[in-house]
Amino acid sequence: MAECNHCGKRYRCDPKIHGTSSLLNHIGKCPKYPNAIINDPNQTSLTLKRDVSGLTVVSQRYNVEACRRALIVFIILDEFHMRCCAHILNLVMNDGLKDVHNSIASIRTTIRFVRSSTQRLAKFKECVEFSKIECKKLLCLDVPTRCNSTYMMLYAAEKFQVSFEKLDFEDSRYVEVFAIAGPPTTVDWENVRAYF
Repeated sequence: MAECNHCGKRYRCDPKIHGTSSLLNHIGKCPKYPNAIINDPNQTSLTLKRDVSGLTVVSQRYNVEACRRALIVFIILDEFHMRCCAHILNLVMNDGLKDVHNSIASIRTTIRFVRSSTQRLAKFKECVEFSKIECKKLLCLDVPTRCNSTYMMLYAAEKFQVSFEKLDFEDSRYVEVFAIAGPPTTVDWENVRAYF
């Protein structure tokens, strides 16, 4: 048997039979233990505060109103909830686009190819002029964390489908890059148009 030095409560403490966890649990709850942590909401705690002269120790009390104001600033002013909603919306959109992922990836690779150098972009512009496309939009790549950027990329690229097909005949490097996977097909373009 073991007895608490502070309150006198007795416990069985054979380490092989009873274990010693009961003693450890008691010391945290013992009312007469002098080093026990008291959960008093009015109790102040010591913190460090920076001054002109350096660090000073000050007592600080938990303030519910100050915490509420800080939470309001965190949620409303920093727009935390909007960033969360945008992230969730992006996840939902990506889940919906899984069906046409290969088509989108093919078009994205084509746009990346055209935008990778000024010579390729110039060759693409020649194909646009030859195809007599009057669209003034520019090709843009999507950003993975922005849900509407994929839509904007596909919407702009869809206008230039004929030019991409012309580029397939005009640029030998284009044919080399897409020799394995192939450039976007008409099925890819139709899959993308279904989302407009």
